[in-house]
Amino acid sequence: MDTKAAGIAERVACHRMREGVAFDLSQGPSGTLLRYAAGGLRQAKHGCIDMLRFMTSLTVWLACVTPICAQVIIPTKIPAPLPPNLPASAIELIEQAAVPVPQGVVVMNDGRVFEGNLREVPGGYRVEKADGTYNMVPFDLILATAESVPAAYRKLRNSVSFHTVESHMKLAEWCRDQGLMQEARLEVAAALELEPLRSDARQLLKEIETNVNPRPLHHEAAPAPAMTADGFTKPENRTAQGLSDEATREFIIHIQPMMMNKCGNARCHGGDQNGREFHFQMVRGQTNQTRTSDQNLAALMAQIDFARPEASPLLQKPQESTEFHRFVFRGSTGIRQLQILQAWVAQVARDKSPAQSPRMQQRQPSDVVLASGFEPNPSELGNGRALPQNGSPHEFLNGILREEQPDPFDPEVFNRQVHGRTAAEMQGQQTTSVNAPAAEPVANPASAGVRLPGIAPSLPLFK
Repeated sequence: MDTKAAGIAERVACHRMREGVAFDLSQGPSGTLLRYAAGGLRQAKHGCIDMLRFMTSLTVWLACVTPICAQVIIPTKIPAPLPPNLPASAIELIEQAAVPVPQGVVVMNDGRVFEGNLREVPGGYRVEKADGTYNMVPFDLILATAESVPAAYRKLRNSVSFHTVESHMKLAEWCRDQGLMQEARLEVAAALELEPLRSDARQLLKEIETNVNPRPLHHEAAPAPAMTADGFTKPENRTAQGLSDEATREFIIHIQPMMMNKCGNARCHGGDQNGREFHFQMVRGQTNQTRTSDQNLAALMAQIDFARPEASPLLQKPQESTEFHRFVFRGSTGIRQLQILQAWVAQVARDKSPAQSPRMQQRQPSDVVLASGFEPNPSELGNGRALPQNGSPHEFLNGILREEQPDPFDPEVFNRQVHGRTAAEMQGQQTTSVNAPAAEPVANPASAGVRLPGIAPSLPLFK
């Protein structure tokens, strides 16, 4: 058969296949489809069509038949009907299980929070937990519902038309119990803005900062100085160079041996005749050891800048890239030795500065480092006051925490440590005057039926 006849035979085969598919789609019997398709393929093959065209026809046929067979063979799943005579309670449970249950939280009037899947039941909510247990919460005990605990906090805050110190404190304590530390800090700051002297608010602020920022909020108080029998401070021991015992001990044990090893040889700064301004003597044996150590200490202190210890020549020269100094503190061991020397220089500078003396300096607390990322936006305060009025929230809270740090020079603390009593107790006096008139109780406007102008009655947060 020539090429033209082969092409005609191929078109006939494809046409018969299409007819078979169309017939099968309308009538449904799969046997007719297979017979039409197989007949078309046989005619095409017997018509001397080459193998490539035969495989093309087979591929087209499979592509048309496969979706139809899948629809016929794989049945569609249809929900089984409910059995007859099923109890109404069982039908209700089945219908409830078919409806998706929202996830959320329920806040009760006493501040307790239940979190889980909320399902409304007659008279309240059924809160289903992940472990399979549930709680039934009546409607009359519910203060708010929300999709999350932070959303519940926003609802509670916005439910109060006019915030007071008490409302801020209740919200702060509730946020602390729920782990919302940033929101709790915001509420404490609002309370302290209204009443800066509230001791419970200050104590709660310190507690929140301890939980949020595990690092020490301030430098630990220095140990109490040694006292004489009559209650006076013992004089501090210092060397002829004006250093404390600790700095002198560090020089003898670590600094002097290290400097002799690094700089004390004859080719560097060793001996008296090295021709350099700075020289360091070797300590040999017990003879004149004290005098030699004092001379070495004086030589080192001459290379220290007490105003700027980090810029001292004693620290800068060994780090230069000169021929004699570039290998002084090399490698990991050299880095550790340089750090020891830097710490000692800083300690010597503190000892030589009268204002920095441990016995003369009044402890200056450092700024408290608040939790990273806390910068409350006044617009987030809802209908409460924007805070603080003066300065940033960091400055306001830092000032409160600085005021809460103990004063080592408090006379009452001194009297209590030395004499066991305060000055007022030793004199037999009360801290308040006995002749002072008794304070009149402040009437509660709400109980007296008095309403402040322009202020709506507040909704109680927690009972």
